[in-house]
Amino acid sequence: MISKEIFTSILQTYLRGIIILFFAFTINILAGYFKISSWYDLTIKIKDLGFFNAFSQLGIVSIGFLFIIYPLFLGLAVFIAIKYI
Repeated sequence: MISKEIFTSILQTYLRGIIILFFAFTINILAGYFKISSWYDLTIKIKDLGFFNAFSQLGIVSIGFLFIIYPLFLGLAVFIAIKYI
């Protein structure tokens, strides 16, 4: 039988993961709505076109989203998860 502390730690980790997953899911839905490339879209392009060709086809908005907005919001999700769970 696991101790209460271990169970609590596992539950906290799970709930934090759910928060991060929710943020990532929401961000990807918004990216699709605004026709901005997501990481999934980029990986498909890399597979089909190669690394450099895939990146060369990204617009400035998609690059900003992938390297600034997306990490910023995932970082916010981690902050919220740690602070409140």
